[in-house]
Amino acid sequence: MKLPASATAPAPASAGNSGGEDKKFTPIPANEIVNVVIEKCFVEEYSQWFLENYPQKDGSTHQVKFWFRVVDGDYEKRVLFGDAKANWYEDERNTCRLRNWTKTILGGGDLPDGYEFESDDFVGLNCRILVGEKFNKKKGEMVDCVGEVLRADTASASQTDGNVAVAPVSREAQAEVNSEFEPF
Repeated sequence: MKLPASATAPAPASAGNSGGEDKKFTPIPANEIVNVVIEKCFVEEYSQWFLENYPQKDGSTHQVKFWFRVVDGDYEKRVLFGDAKANWYEDERNTCRLRNWTKTILGGGDLPDGYEFESDDFVGLNCRILVGEKFNKKKGEMVDCVGEVLRADTASASQTDGNVAVAPVSREAQAEVNSEFEPF
């Protein structure tokens, strides 16, 4: 994987669940599956404060951030934020989040030998998110988060101007995905 010499985050989007002080968003319910497009994907260095308060046993200094924009339904245009350590490894328990998300987003198969992760290659790709929830200490409330990354519903996807448009997922399809899903 190639890491940029100076990783900097892009400017925040104007809409999303981070909201700001003037906007209040109801979290997307946990266990909801939403169709998303990857709006931004970039490598960012952990802050010194984060590293001091949350030492990384593996020596990680960077993370890959994903901004997933919901493309349809009641939560259209909402953004879910996900991140993964910028470490690329294989282990018996299959615990590398970045590797697992990459494989899933790219269709679920094995990655070619010598594959190198390039964050820019993911912008504009579709997938689905199984929404999770976590407690945000700073806000003092539950917020939505990326629970799991799922493959795009390719059976109902169509090609339009080079972008994949993902159709809404039915409850039956959600149940089928949940029964076949193996967590990382």
